[in-house]
Amino acid sequence: MELIMNTNKFLFYTMASLSFCLFFFITFVVFSFFTTIIDIYNDGGLSPFNYSYVVGHLLILMFGLGCFYFSIKTTFKLKDKI
Repeated sequence: MELIMNTNKFLFYTMASLSFCLFFFITFVVFSFFTTIIDIYNDGGLSPFNYSYVVGHLLILMFGLGCFYFSIKTTFKLKDKI
């Protein structure tokens, strides 16, 4: 029983750390996305040559938000088991 509790604590702290890191990753992606939008606006607007920057940032952002959601969800489930 003691080993299971230690494993749950380890997993809880691991997932909490992952959530913390993912939060800063998402913050960086949002900042980078806004600077990309500003650069595109200064270059004359969205064109077929630079729309991939927007799509790439949105894909990375959606993936990061999904990972963040599931890491928070798992962290809260593990918190109840400690």
